[in-house]
Amino acid sequence: MASTNDAARMQDMRSERDAGTAADIDALYGKLTRRIIPLILVCYFFGYLDRVNVGFAKLQMAADLHLSEAAYGVGAGLFFVGYLLLQVPAGWLVQRIGVKKCIAGSMLAWGVVSIGTLATTGQTTFYVLRFLLGVTEASFFPAVIAYFSVWFPSRRLSRVMALLFLAMPLGVVIGGPLSGWIMDATHGGFGLRGWQWMFLLEGLPAVLLGLYLLASVTERVDDARWLTDAEKRMIHAEMAQETEGKRANLGAA
Repeated sequence: MASTNDAARMQDMRSERDAGTAADIDALYGKLTRRIIPLILVCYFFGYLDRVNVGFAKLQMAADLHLSEAAYGVGAGLFFVGYLLLQVPAGWLVQRIGVKKCIAGSMLAWGVVSIGTLATTGQTTFYVLRFLLGVTEASFFPAVIAYFSVWFPSRRLSRVMALLFLAMPLGVVIGGPLSGWIMDATHGGFGLRGWQWMFLLEGLPAVLLGLYLLASVTERVDDARWLTDAEKRMIHAEMAQETEGKRANLGAA
């Protein structure tokens, strides 16, 4: 009996050591936030910008393509049709091929579609490309949530998501003036209109970031070379503690 109690105490001591102090854990999650969030924030910024820049291009684009107000509004809204239709399949895709391929693949695909928008010739191609942009962006956000869930327990996710959502106001505050400047500065260059240059230059970063993510995203805690063994144990302990807490709550219910 004594040996059993001693073994239990030793296990508790190891668990406490692996979990670390509250200060150690907070410092670790600060490190994770600084390592993971900035890159994903930049990616989401360009995703949001490529979603809304059609509004910045409206005056030039609608005039060049002879699109009515109604046709332009329908085309802009078709993004959300494609985006919403693919939400459930996107969740399945994340589970099927993993977060890295989903995040990077989504960025590569929407970057190509955004760049391809410069080739819009009329109402039909405008509709098709806006729908495809929604389809290609659909898996990004579910994949990001799954990615964050590997590293952050749910009680810390709200703060992480709040940082991520900064991309939306930044997409307007920075993206609006940037898009206007691109259209003015590049208009007529190499025979392209300003709005065509805008789609090209704002879609290209998504392609480059997608390629970078394929090489840089770490899907498993144990594969993170930038973490010490002690830090990995602390993360595992935090995630295990959350799992046990959920089981206890379910049992009580």
